[in-house]
Amino acid sequence: MKVTPNISHRSVTPTQLVLLAAAFLTATGNVTFFAKLADIYAWGVDNGGFLLSVTVVLFSILTLLLALLSAIFPVRGVVILFLVLGAVTGYFTDQFGVVIDSGMIRNVVETDVKEAVDLLSLHFLWRLLFLGILPAVIVGYIPLRSASRLRETRYTVQTALGALVVVTLCALMFSSHYASFIREHKKVRYYTNPL
Repeated sequence: MKVTPNISHRSVTPTQLVLLAAAFLTATGNVTFFAKLADIYAWGVDNGGFLLSVTVVLFSILTLLLALLSAIFPVRGVVILFLVLGAVTGYFTDQFGVVIDSGMIRNVVETDVKEAVDLLSLHFLWRLLFLGILPAVIVGYIPLRSASRLRETRYTVQTALGALVVVTLCALMFSSHYASFIREHKKVRYYTNPL
């Protein structure tokens, strides 16, 4: 008797893919952001909950953004784009301390080939391979469980609303910390990646 493996347990829903991608990007693309945050708010009784909530908020904002974009574009394409962008921008933020904003994007567009080659290194290629391309290939091959368009839309809306609720709850629970952080440490916010 021939046994056929059941791969349905290895497949993921589009919502699960969005959540996994948001978690991966939060963990791998924001080293500089979390380091700068830890420099400002030492871990302890007073700041521990706030620091954890910042991680949850960043994850939730990425989830919201990925969910909304995947409602318009194919979820695989959105996730793959964010994985590669996260690897590239995370490298430059971590290695050079640059903030990716409209001015930096303008500089990238104006960069000639020689300047671009000077920025490439073995470390960059490794990071791009292991945190961008390899995860993107895995996303490309992982089977997605499909549902009706209406059901997928409902899941996307639920995911987006859930992310908004989580952000709101965290902001309310630590409102004084967030107010201080936004007011006094505005520049640190710009190190979040790939937002």
